Amino acid sequence: MGQLSVATLVSWLLISIALKEINALPKGCSQLEWVDSPSVQCTEAISSADLHQIPADVTSLSITKLSDDAGFEGMTAFNRFSKLTHLEIYEGNVKEIISGAFYDMRSLDSLTLGMMHISKVVDGAFRGLSNLKRLTISQNSFEVTSSLFQDLVKLELLYLMENDIKQLPGDALRSLKQLDTLNLHGNALKDISPDVLRGLTNLKYLELATNKLTSIPAGLFQDLSQLHILTLFHNDLSNLPQNIFAGLRRLRILDLNSNKLTSIPSSMFSGLLNLAEIRLHNNSLTSLPEDAFHGAFHGLPSLMLVNLQGNQLKTLPDEIFKTLPEFSTLYVNDNQFTDLGFVQNIAKLTTLDISNNPLTKQGLLKLSNQKKLKFLTMNKIGFQLTKDIFQAFKSTSIEHWDVGDNNIGKIESETFTGFESLRELKMYRTRLTYVSPTAFKDCKSLLYVDLSENNIQYVAPDFGKLSTVVLHGNPLHCNCRLAWLKDHLNPSDIATCASPENLSGLEITSLLAENMTCWTPKVNSFSVSANGQAVCKVCGDPTPQIIIEDADGKQSTFGPSANLSYTSVVASVSLKDRAAGRYVCKALNSAPKSNGPVTLALMVSEKDIEAAGQISAGSSAATIGVYVALVVILVILVGTILFLTHGQIISKINSIRSANSNTAEMTMNNPLAERGEATGSTY
Repeated sequence: MGQLSVATLVSWLLISIALKEINALPKGCSQLEWVDSPSVQCTEAISSADLHQIPADVTSLSITKLSDDAGFEGMTAFNRFSKLTHLEIYEGNVKEIISGAFYDMRSLDSLTLGMMHISKVVDGAFRGLSNLKRLTISQNSFEVTSSLFQDLVKLELLYLMENDIKQLPGDALRSLKQLDTLNLHGNALKDISPDVLRGLTNLKYLELATNKLTSIPAGLFQDLSQLHILTLFHNDLSNLPQNIFAGLRRLRILDLNSNKLTSIPSSMFSGLLNLAEIRLHNNSLTSLPEDAFHGAFHGLPSLMLVNLQGNQLKTLPDEIFKTLPEFSTLYVNDNQFTDLGFVQNIAKLTTLDISNNPLTKQGLLKLSNQKKLKFLTMNKIGFQLTKDIFQAFKSTSIEHWDVGDNNIGKIESETFTGFESLRELKMYRTRLTYVSPTAFKDCKSLLYVDLSENNIQYVAPDFGKLSTVVLHGNPLHCNCRLAWLKDHLNPSDIATCASPENLSGLEITSLLAENMTCWTPKVNSFSVSANGQAVCKVCGDPTPQIIIEDADGKQSTFGPSANLSYTSVVASVSLKDRAAGRYVCKALNSAPKSNGPVTLALMVSEKDIEAAGQISAGSSAATIGVYVALVVILVILVGTILFLTHGQIISKINSIRSANSNTAEMTMNNPLAERGEATGSTY
């Protein structure tokens, strides 16, 4: 026990001495506090002279930038750090890594070289790095030779992103038997040797995305029986060999998005027993074979997700997904589908995106029997979404529903009644002007509603049951009826007032309740107009309802309408065929201090009634006069046309008569014509 204590004391003493040396580090460099062994991080550019101030026995060194210093040429300056296990350099101007550059760094486990302007890596550059497990070289421009990596026998992860690599020799990776991850993202590969992956039996992750590949050679992946993830997106692939993925029994994710694929060979995915995701979005697919996803001999028992977004698909076989027992997520947005019959055979569908397809209403409603559907996105459907369409989905289990970028206009009462699972609803940019206070009646799980970028002036306090309402981009009228909203807006939702004028442009969350006021109605005037109308002008906030009662007690009710200005509302009734006497205009609203309707009376005389009748009769006579005038003009036009073309018509008639006469004469002179025979003709 005593010996152990002494040993521990000695270890701490040695570390203490090392830390004292580290205290004299160059400017911008510091010890990493969270590690036990000597480790240094330099966040400012350092020179080769600065490098010599860093103790040689550090085990981890991270440098943001190397200064433009001749001392770093060839990268040999780091050989003095023989105990280094991790070296990271993110920027510099080295240009070339010479042979033996890291020869004395035999403990190095991980090496990262970022934007170093490396244009050449000499064979033997990694000699001596027999323990290196992770190598990252990114954002440079150099060539890979056959023997460049031959000394890295323990390498497990090789990242060569964005290095403008144009070619990869067939034997370039032959020594990397332990390789687990190979990332060649963002290079300039146009083709690839069929032998380059030969013998990499431990490879689990392969990224060839964002290159210029136009084809994949047959047999390229045949040794990769342990591969889990294969990404080939953002290339120029227009077709794939029939059995290119054969043998990849452990493959989980296959990403072929953003290529130029026009078709998929039949049974291409056959035998991929562990495949969970197939990403084919943003290609040029026009059709898929019926056995594309279940194969002739083997199913895809693990397949859960297929992404077909952004192709040119018009239809899919109804049975295409039927034999996929775990299939649950499908993206078919941005295609040309009019019908969704193929969705009906997906037993466990939970997530679906059908946006931006020219669907028919009947085609859309084929989704309504998907009882397990939880996440549905249906933007840009192409026809107006009405209450009956929403209600058709009531039997589903929808939790998150995105219907943004559609034409909805208004949400009627109880539109979403019965949607007990609904938690999130997005209706942004849907031309909404009105949402009924009872639109979400009994939606007990609903927490979030996005109504942004519409034409809504007011939402009812019933929305207060929600935890979040998103309303930015609406012409909100910030009176007392919206005071409740302050506590329910999303913190990131910058909803502003459009009116009243004194609050225009202000954020609702910045207002006090006393700033958001209402006022009782006022009847400004009630009079008989020159065209025989009893006209009532009122104002108030909220917008008042107007009731005009005539001398017989008959009432006409107007509003309130969300589209009327709260400062001036006008309503009128015609006096024609009404009785003379006392007319009353009533105005009422829901302002807190309102004590019932405000009224203003008007005495309408018999003379007013008579004048209204004359105006009406005059209007009728004027209308008849207009019709008569139109008929006269039409007759004159037709007569003029006949007169101008009379000579041509007579000439045409005479020509026809002359032709008929000649025909008759020819018949008389040709006895063959009587027997139905003709000369010079073939029947």
